[in-house]
Amino acid sequence: EKLNVSSAGILEPIKGAGTKLESVISSSEQRQPRPSDMLTTLHDPQALLSGFVPTGETYALAARISGVAKTAFPEGLVIEQAPEVAVSENGEADVAAAPVQELLMPKHQSNENIQVIIVADTDVLSDRLWVQVQNFFGQQIVSPWADNGSFLLNGLENLSGQAELISIRSQGRFSRPFERVDALRRDAEERLLAQQELLEEELNNTEETLIALESARDETDGAMFTQEQEDELLKFQQQKLKIRKQLRDVQHQLDQDIEQLGTKLKLINILLIPGLICLIAVFGAYRKRFQASA
Repeated sequence: EKLNVSSAGILEPIKGAGTKLESVISSSEQRQPRPSDMLTTLHDPQALLSGFVPTGETYALAARISGVAKTAFPEGLVIEQAPEVAVSENGEADVAAAPVQELLMPKHQSNENIQVIIVADTDVLSDRLWVQVQNFFGQQIVSPWADNGSFLLNGLENLSGQAELISIRSQGRFSRPFERVDALRRDAEERLLAQQELLEEELNNTEETLIALESARDETDGAMFTQEQEDELLKFQQQKLKIRKQLRDVQHQLDQDIEQLGTKLKLINILLIPGLICLIAVFGAYRKRFQASA
């Protein structure tokens, strides 16, 4: 019912590959790929919305790979093990001069039909994404609040048996959202985001000006301010309050269109549909009476 990922990647099939990629978890169409190096310098998640333009495509976040596959290391893989540490009688550690190298050969060069599930997120099983751990009289009690663990168990059972068996398992709840409402919400967010950014920038400039004026007041006697300076300080304080009010109005406008649409839907369900049913019933009764009299 609910699956959380942290910073998921995108899985795409390679041209000419002998395997088949079937999407298990996919994104919606309101997505846009972003370079992973953005996360190294990201301080505010709100910055991800800057320049966001959905591509209208869906992307595979987890996929099942099946088909013919060959090893990527037919000649083996050389690994380096950590140097052996020997402890002398006086307790001093004697480290070997060079690490030990070992050649690992694959047990199988190819497979006619592999079955693999790949998730493009290494954090999918991290506790913070799907369980809550609490201490209860010295024991740790784990309470799942998402279905990441169920996804793992279902994947293992699916890979260990026939793919058709998954259809007889109990299904989780699913929702059928109002697409019109979701589209209105996205349009409102995109329309008001630019206005909100402009207001926040104007608010920051106003606060910087107020700080500079207050600093000038502290450095000199406040009574030495001229009337023009006092008026300017008051003007910026009023402007700051005005901008804050405009920001609140922008945030409130976000749900206005959705509330109006909900009201229209309620009126249609409460008045229009029953009215049509009544008209059809009256017309049917009138027609029967007319046919009986004829």
